Amino acid sequence: MKKRSEDDKLSIMDLRAQLDDGTTVLIEMHLYDLIDLKYKTIRSWARVYGEELKAGNAYLTQPPVICVAFAGGSLDGVKSKKVHKCCMITDIDDHTVFTDALQLHYINMKAFVESVNQKGGIRNSETPDTMLQKWLTVITQNEIADKTIIQNICEQEEEIGMVVSE
Repeated sequence: MKKRSEDDKLSIMDLRAQLDDGTTVLIEMHLYDLIDLKYKTIRSWARVYGEELKAGNAYLTQPPVICVAFAGGSLDGVKSKKVHKCCMITDIDDHTVFTDALQLHYINMKAFVESVNQKGGIRNSETPDTMLQKWLTVITQNEIADKTIIQNICEQEEEIGMVVSE
């Protein structure tokens, strides 16, 4: 996707989903402007969180809003091997979670690809974490050195194989 103007932010994909329990999930995929990404996701979270509360409803009943941002590198500009960073509001002294209403998840796609290439694959269990790794591997398939990893995932997971063949 190209920028329409000089002031446009480059974003590859933005999705908004509502889970059965009312939680809103915002999914964003970015390849550039990583320094601004944390501020963009906080702004997106605040906008959506503010929209969710209906007049007359108690604040306590408002479901959480979770942002998941896939980034083409680390957020602080320092090369990092950490693939997943989860940020929440916590107490600075005892680190207890103040509320689960705000969750910001950042996936460092470069670190993920480096990990797959270094390990020569991913785990083969059926946990949600492993399924995320399988999808991330397919999304980043151009960067994966061993193409048999992609082939194996497509053979193991019918849905993923159908998406890749399309």
